[in-house]
Amino acid sequence: METDDNRERGMHMKLHPGNKKQRNKEQRNKDQRKKQIVRQCMAWLLMIGIICSSLGGFLLLLPEQNRYAEASESDAEIDVKSDAESDAKSNADSDAKSNTKSNAESNAESGAENDAQNDAETEPAAAIAWSPDAIERGVHYELTGDRDAWYLDGSGMLWIRMGTALYATPKAGSGYDVGASLENVQTDGIFTFHLWEEEDGAVLRESAAASVDYRVDGVAPGVRFLISGVSQDGIYYNSDSCTVLLYIEPDEGSGLKNAFYKIASSDPDGSVAEGTEASAWNECKSGSILEITEKGMFRIYVKTEDLVGNVTFSGSDVFCVD
Repeated sequence: METDDNRERGMHMKLHPGNKKQRNKEQRNKDQRKKQIVRQCMAWLLMIGIICSSLGGFLLLLPEQNRYAEASESDAEIDVKSDAESDAKSNADSDAKSNTKSNAESNAESGAENDAQNDAETEPAAAIAWSPDAIERGVHYELTGDRDAWYLDGSGMLWIRMGTALYATPKAGSGYDVGASLENVQTDGIFTFHLWEEEDGAVLRESAAASVDYRVDGVAPGVRFLISGVSQDGIYYNSDSCTVLLYIEPDEGSGLKNAFYKIASSDPDGSVAEGTEASAWNECKSGSILEITEKGMFRIYVKTEDLVGNVTFSGSDVFCVD
């Protein structure tokens, strides 16, 4: 049997419908908290699963990492060993090259010292220092040319024949023994030279430079002929005798040394007549007068020579004595 109190509470609850709503709300809140707890638990379980999965992968990779580390250490040891061997070889090669170069340099220096010592023993003494001294012609040297091809005139001028040589020759007692020369001279000029004193090929002393003027003579003077008689077709005709005046042209070079003439039979064309002999050479000079009385055709030839050996031959026209 229901008590009066229960009946009252049931009546009260029926009379108060808000109590039911309150209970429903509380029930929903409980359900939501349960769901929230379940979600949280699921999240934790998921996180734990991820952690375990990661840990398992790490544990699986650990042996590989150990093997890689061991391989790396092995490679490093090989590289170190290889580098060490390479450095050792490089150092050995460098030392060998250095030793070779050092030995070569040492041998070269030793050879150079030996050569220098040998040269010092075998070569003549080094040249002695000097100060150039002035030299004078006639005191320290003489100026000459080739044999019979030079002439020193009254003013001291040296004349030489064209194409010959000029020499500066030290005088005895001058202190010099080596002179100088100028070859194949063609024109007038100035000869500049030094004198030397030598011993066993070494120059002991050298003079100051000296300069001298010289002149070149290339031809002896010619001759002009003045012939008496009547000229006809290039031939001078004379009766009984013929007079010929010899005129030697002035020599503007070294000067006339001598002159000679001879008379030869001639043909009208000027050639020497066959079967005849010319006279011997006879000395003459400018202004000499020759008189020919022998009958026939003749020519006169004159040979002039100057003081440096130039020789010139001159021939007259044909003349006739009848």
